[in-house]
Amino acid sequence: MRGTRLGAGAGAERPRGADIEGTGLDIGVVWHMPLQGLSVPLAGNANQTEFARVPASFRARVGDQIPGSPEQSASLALAYRTQAAGLDRFAGASGHHRGSQSEMIAGLSPASITDVRLRLGVGGKDWDASVYGINLNDQRTWPRC
Repeated sequence: MRGTRLGAGAGAERPRGADIEGTGLDIGVVWHMPLQGLSVPLAGNANQTEFARVPASFRARVGDQIPGSPEQSASLALAYRTQAAGLDRFAGASGHHRGSQSEMIAGLSPASITDVRLRLGVGGKDWDASVYGINLNDQRTWPRC
């Protein structure tokens, strides 16, 4: 196993009059399989990042998770790349999960989302072309980033 990363953090900050306290754990692991060109990356996050003090002008309350910060997220992928006949050939499949998170402007809490993606392609020295599918499990829109 190569590329293993593990981290944890805790802290408090003060954005625009609010105090935020948070603790969390991020982990990322990439398995490079015995088959050359095949890798399996896995990443995850769990955190508790919440308001400790909130000005009256905020919609949030003390103890609410900060906006845009899901309590958990995870991704798992399978990627394969090889060369044949002078071309790079690649294929991949991935799944991404994001837990529910608050959104301060409208006061909404979008539900958690899971997204499945596939990609198949070929390439040369200065180009590549691929066919891909995003959101194959037909859940609501996932931001493109």
